[in-house]
Amino acid sequence: MSKIPINSDKVYAARYGDKAAMNELISSLAPTVECIATGYVGRCPMSRSDLIQEGMIGLLGSVYGYDPDEGVRFETFATVCISNRIKSAVRNQLRSKHMPLNGYVDIDGVEISDDMSDPQTMIIMQERFEDLSESIEK
Repeated sequence: MSKIPINSDKVYAARYGDKAAMNELISSLAPTVECIATGYVGRCPMSRSDLIQEGMIGLLGSVYGYDPDEGVRFETFATVCISNRIKSAVRNQLRSKHMPLNGYVDIDGVEISDDMSDPQTMIIMQERFEDLSESIEK
């Protein structure tokens, strides 16, 4: 959590375009985002930086969704928003319907030649294409 309490005036200022207030909110709660995100590293297919990015999106959402009249401190509300956003991203990443989007085929090793007049080059390219097609189908 942030060491300096964040008052609702600072949250409202950030919400309505005060860049200094937004930077202060982000810098004070960035360690919270990193702490929550680090707890999921190794337990899900997402990288640490992706988890932190999702947490930061949750933090920004908390700035726009915070209502001090509810009687909750902003830090508490932001922590819940950050955690929920990361959990949601992990849940979406683990869904089987998204497996084709989450997996990938490395095509960096595929060489492309402009010289298609050579029969040997055509056969090599055809074999590489078939191998790549098999990888995609898997």
